Amino acid sequence: MKKPAYILLAVLFACVAVVSSVLVDGNPYWILLLIVSVPGFLISVVLACTTGSKDGDIPFVGY
Repeated sequence: MKKPAYILLAVLFACVAVVSSVLVDGNPYWILLLIVSVPGFLISVVLACTTGSKDGDIPFVGY
């Protein structure tokens, strides 16, 4: 995936986390969505930061 895709994915996870944290007062099951979205946000941010600036893709490390 390219760098803009990771940034958009991080924004999506952040929005889901904010909405679920607001709605957790009404229904406690929203905490499950919050538990899933926070690590997804962090992983997306790390992957967006590690992408190369030249081609905008994560460098292949190898097997």
